[in-house]
Amino acid sequence: MAELPPPDELVGAQEIGKLLGTAKGRTKQLMASRTFPEPYVRLAGGGVWLKSEVMAWAAKHRRPRPGSDEDDQA
Repeated sequence: MAELPPPDELVGAQEIGKLLGTAKGRTKQLMASRTFPEPYVRLAGGGVWLKSEVMAWAAKHRRPRPGSDEDDQA
């Protein structure tokens, strides 16, 4: 049997919105994009993603927000 990820590694849509700093509608748009990772599992209440995969996706596909620390790293 495969080892389950720790609970703090699992995120739903609301947690993804908080991680990415996006409103509910924008979060849903991002999650529907072809490049967004597939859910780790789909439950009756919606998908559940691995936080590490969401953050890796964000690092690759999203521009830094104005005023973020990432602006200073160029």
